[in-house]
Amino acid sequence: MKVGDMVRLSAYGEARNYNGNVDRPDNYYGLVMKITKNSAYPYVVKWYNQSSGSTRRQNHIRRELMYARV
Repeated sequence: MKVGDMVRLSAYGEARNYNGNVDRPDNYYGLVMKITKNSAYPYVVKWYNQSSGSTRRQNHIRRELMYARV
């Protein structure tokens, strides 16, 4: 996974309480904005809500993400 990839939450990511603010994962797509080395949660993702148009940033581990199918 690299900067610029479009992602969604994986099944593991959806099951974690940490990601509860991505309330309806089927409405959200994310864009990997930055990958920080030596960080517990290195992937900085900007999430876009399709229905409301809102955005938010959140950090993740690789296991919580999967490539989005467009």
